[in-house]
Amino acid sequence: MAEDPATYRPGHFSWAVLALYFLSVLGFLGMAGYILLHEENAGGLGLLVGATLMGAVTQLVLIAGCGTRPLSGPTVRRGLVLPVASAGLMMSALCGSLFAAFAELFRLQSAGWYHAVLVSCVALAWLAWGGIYYYGCARTTRFAALVKLLVPPLVIGILAVCLISGLYRVVSHRPDVAAGETTLIAGLAAAYVLLWATGPLIVALLFLLPVYLSERRGERMARRD
Repeated sequence: MAEDPATYRPGHFSWAVLALYFLSVLGFLGMAGYILLHEENAGGLGLLVGATLMGAVTQLVLIAGCGTRPLSGPTVRRGLVLPVASAGLMMSALCGSLFAAFAELFRLQSAGWYHAVLVSCVALAWLAWGGIYYYGCARTTRFAALVKLLVPPLVIGILAVCLISGLYRVVSHRPDVAAGETTLIAGLAAAYVLLWATGPLIVALLFLLPVYLSERRGERMARRD
């Protein structure tokens, strides 16, 4: 007999992993704030505070939009708009971080078109990933849509952090004033997106997956009857 999804209770391990995630987020925010204070980057500090608030809101939007029961039920297209916009925004932040890091590597920041191209890159990436996410999640279950929205920022976030870290080691040794500052902020932004995706993915795999599997077993048993 399939377990009733409504009676599922997460174990101590699930809560411990979630608590470890929150501690990691607090540690990252503390480290990032210390670095920006040391660099006397007031703009970066303001951006960090704004990104923290935005990240918390978009995580809640993502889970509330795709993590509601029945998890095995089909997605509602109107309900996908805000989760897709949230995940697309994070992917656009990764694209902007990579662009900014490479721009500093090739000394393009002083070009007159730099900021316009950076904003255009972020906006186009948001639209492109929004379209990819929307059509990729439109004909699937709510749980599958949640996972699909989180895997790209997690995987690409890991690659971006590794790549930007290497670029920072190159540009930070230049004799220029504030050398590596842009790449440092880009690396922090990429790490932020990585952490942003990790939290809801922990919730999905440790808290929602057992419910989803139980629902699917119940559906299969109902069809047999």
